[in-house]
Amino acid sequence: MSNSPSPDTAASGTPVKRRPGRPAGGDMAQLTLRIPRAHLLALTKESARRSVETGRNITPQAIIASMIAASIAARDENAPAT
Repeated sequence: MSNSPSPDTAASGTPVKRRPGRPAGGDMAQLTLRIPRAHLLALTKESARRSVETGRNITPQAIIASMIAASIAARDENAPAT
């Protein structure tokens, strides 16, 4: 067990670099999904297309997260004002 006050802080007090592909901060929760293989294949193809287009690694998980965020934003826009 480490003596550092936080797992994100090295013994010297400097922040530890996050591993590639990990979300950068924020209030996040892990979620496990079981989706049909055909959907996973479509997500993988879309992530490859976006990765080539942007020059950055876009994961299927990032696409799912953006779809959820867009769906929630659209629902909030359509909600009646209180």
